[in-house]
Amino acid sequence: MIFELHRRLVEAVKPSQEQIRRYFELDSYTPHFTLGQTYWGMNEKEIEEMKSDARNALPPFPTFSVTHVRVYKEVEPDKYVPYEDIRLA
Repeated sequence: MIFELHRRLVEAVKPSQEQIRRYFELDSYTPHFTLGQTYWGMNEKEIEEMKSDARNALPPFPTFSVTHVRVYKEVEPDKYVPYEDIRLA
């Protein structure tokens, strides 16, 4: 199901083959959640603590429904802010 949603989103956006390759889309796509990154201010110790906490707190992994897709806008190089939420039927 997530792969079908991803494929439809890629088809709607119509990225170039270079963008598909560069951003790991379609066959190279791996569904994931980003819990944190050092890029956005977390340090390595915080990431390791989050990793440990997630291993204990998340399983068993529940199913969930996706109700919208959030689009982000780049406001300066490598800085993004929420732009629009697109509801899914």
